[in-house]
Amino acid sequence: MSNKKYLLLFALLFLVLNCKNREDAVSSYAKGVDFYAKKSLEKALVEFSNAVKADSSFVSARLMKGKTEYYLGKHENATETFQDILDDFPGNASSLTWLGKIYMLDSSKRDDAKQKLSQAIQLDDNQIDAHYYLGKLFEQEGNVKDALIQYSHGIEIAKRSDKIKRDLNEIYRNAGLSNVAESNEPTPELTKKAKRK
Repeated sequence: MSNKKYLLLFALLFLVLNCKNREDAVSSYAKGVDFYAKKSLEKALVEFSNAVKADSSFVSARLMKGKTEYYLGKHENATETFQDILDDFPGNASSLTWLGKIYMLDSSKRDDAKQKLSQAIQLDDNQIDAHYYLGKLFEQEGNVKDALIQYSHGIEIAKRSDKIKRDLNEIYRNAGLSNVAESNEPTPELTKKAKRK
């Protein structure tokens, strides 16, 4: 066999294995989300960890792993998870927000918390949690002006979300569908009609 054939065979094998890993990652992630929704956080953590092992580029699985660690009180693990995401994907605003939230738990890390939350907002001004927690830090320091600014930004983001929900409800109502915008799950009617098209 020539080198080209070996290279082609190797590339094909790599793609097949990579697809299998992605399928495994998505499957574990879906199970993790289900456990997370049911507040079975230990089981969710196992599934999110499996998803990350299967595909380390699966950012959503990594974020959910960190969130689950946080809510389990495993703050050091969560910090490591979110920092690893930032190492691999610099500028991930969600990781910065979560790191800021974790740093807020330690009064000696308040400046670090403010820095992470400010960075998150600079990268993505729609990080409502970053605005909220940064506002909370300013409020705790007695810096009412900056706290009000952050809370106001958070309210503006929430209003945009409310407008989207209102318009989405209108579309559902006009289509004769039940109110799906209030829940995060598609109704059977919506799913059936979407499949027919």
